[in-house]
Amino acid sequence: DKTFTLDIDRKLKDFLDSLTQRNDKFFPLNFLTLNTIVTKSDGALSELMGSYCLKMILNYPKETFRHFESDSLDRNNYALFIGSELYFKKQGTSDLSINYQEFKDFLTNHLDLSDKHVKITFDHFLSKVDYIMKYMISDTINNERLNSKADALVWPGRRSTATDEQEARLQAIVRTYIAGAYIMDVNGD
Repeated sequence: DKTFTLDIDRKLKDFLDSLTQRNDKFFPLNFLTLNTIVTKSDGALSELMGSYCLKMILNYPKETFRHFESDSLDRNNYALFIGSELYFKKQGTSDLSINYQEFKDFLTNHLDLSDKHVKITFDHFLSKVDYIMKYMISDTINNERLNSKADALVWPGRRSTATDEQEARLQAIVRTYIAGAYIMDVNGD
């Protein structure tokens, strides 16, 4: 049923928008929840993640890179999703508001790259983004994976489908988020 799928997509996008908006009080919970979604996402859900990972970094560059220093899995997942989305931005098939160079300049201006640990994390992250963008280009050329602009619109972030399993996973994540937000509010955190 297309109506059901569109409703799930709208709710999911609204939820992801709320997680990635600037909200200092709920940042730790929002960031943890987004990272859980990023790690567990697959199929149609993973196709949405690039813009939301990017939005989280743009809103909290220092905090996300501090986390990336100790969590290479999250760093690599964000690099994968952001690199894919920036590749499609370069191809003209993504509606991101920022391109690769603007993103790199933003990070350069908002991170303390004189700090050795931050610089190493920055370099590792961008090398992964670069690799993903390069791999996607060579994959496209070598395998003729994207034969038309319509094909380019399919992967990632262009298809809107959700299975019952994805809906159940999303509902579990939302329930966990709401419980965490309630506990933080009750405790005055």
